[in-house]
Amino acid sequence: LHLHGNGFGNEGLRVLMSALSAHKGKITVLDIGNNNITSEGSLYVAEFIKVTKSLRWLSLYMDDVGDEGAEKVADALKQNKTISTMDFGGNNIHSRGVTAIAETLKENEVLTTLELSYNPIGPEGVKALCDVLKFNGKLQTLKLGWCQVIQNLIEA
Repeated sequence: LHLHGNGFGNEGLRVLMSALSAHKGKITVLDIGNNNITSEGSLYVAEFIKVTKSLRWLSLYMDDVGDEGAEKVADALKQNKTISTMDFGGNNIHSRGVTAIAETLKENEVLTTLELSYNPIGPEGVKALCDVLKFNGKLQTLKLGWCQVIQNLIEA
């Protein structure tokens, strides 16, 4: 289900997540990027992540979930056993949110692709990712474009 760029915001997302949860369908792809979703809306996404049994690919690309939203979604991903690709690109996620995502990678054995490009993850965020990558053997692709990774590594 590709709904990128429809601008439905948190309220539209609430309705969508409620319908998808009740439908119990076999949706494997959900692109809700660029829809003005904030940390408030990420709660609806997190609740859906906890109950879905079919979703494999989820994109929140260019929304604005921030650290609080990243924490909610990351916590839900700890329980999810199906999502292998997660796109958090361009969500104004700083070190706090990236650290929560990194902690999830310690427990989640399904996620193979993680997109974090266009986020100001900071030195602490880079360090958290580096630390967890030593132990997580499932993650195959980590996208960190435009995150100033080298400068952040120097500062870390």
